[in-house]
Amino acid sequence: ITYVKTHTPYDDPGAIAFDSQDGDITDKIQIKSNVDTSLNGTYQVEYTVTNSMKNTSTITRTVFVNSDTLIVTSDGGFSSGGTVIF
Repeated sequence: ITYVKTHTPYDDPGAIAFDSQDGDITDKIQIKSNVDTSLNGTYQVEYTVTNSMKNTSTITRTVFVNSDTLIVTSDGGFSSGGTVIF
């Protein structure tokens, strides 16, 4: 999960991929993203990679865009304008 303040750039941290047969296949990762930091909301960044045997793996990062300051609460959640996100 990644948190981004509205109207600030989203700097995708990327992903790495390693296969037991092919080794490092990070350069084969395809990224699909709908992140729009001009609008508050929940967005998805999908990372998909395929090895030489045509096995495919996909993982999704959730990105929350919010104009409020997010505060980490004592129970590990986040508080934003009275909303707690776990």
